[in-house]
Amino acid sequence: MDRAVVHSSTFGMNQLAMVAGLATLQAFDDEDIVDRARRTGEAFTKALAPLVERHEFLHEARGKGLMIGLVFDKPRSRALRRRWAAVEAMRTALFSQLVVIPLYHRHGILTQVAADNTNVVKLLPPLVAGEEEVEYFADALDDVLGAASRGSGLFWEVGRTMAKGALRRSPG
Repeated sequence: MDRAVVHSSTFGMNQLAMVAGLATLQAFDDEDIVDRARRTGEAFTKALAPLVERHEFLHEARGKGLMIGLVFDKPRSRALRRRWAAVEAMRTALFSQLVVIPLYHRHGILTQVAADNTNVVKLLPPLVAGEEEVEYFADALDDVLGAASRGSGLFWEVGRTMAKGALRRSPG
């Protein structure tokens, strides 16, 4: 035990950090944050289920609590399958980027592709998200996926957004 504290950390034996940690745990209990996250996650799942049925690109909305994954894959209809194949031929899992970028630029929603070469978009909403945020997200995703289904305009929108960003960063 005389060497137990040889490995230390920034917060080791720091009373203020311990008080802050305990206060945070107390807030989780007092505000029922864990159960609220479960309920909000269920609301996301329920709100996204009709979109899985409506949009051929969206195959599944899965998750636990407020860790949600949107799984995109090849659509059923011939025209959309061709569009999917063209996008995926440029780069594997490019389609998920075609969802992430307009969600941010059109609707101010920050999401992220789950991994390289994976058509899964991950949602990690804040613990304070509620019904209003669930509805806003479902409407925004419906808008973006509707644009993806209607034609190649979404591809050009993303390309234009990326080009504008590159031009702003390029030297004079």
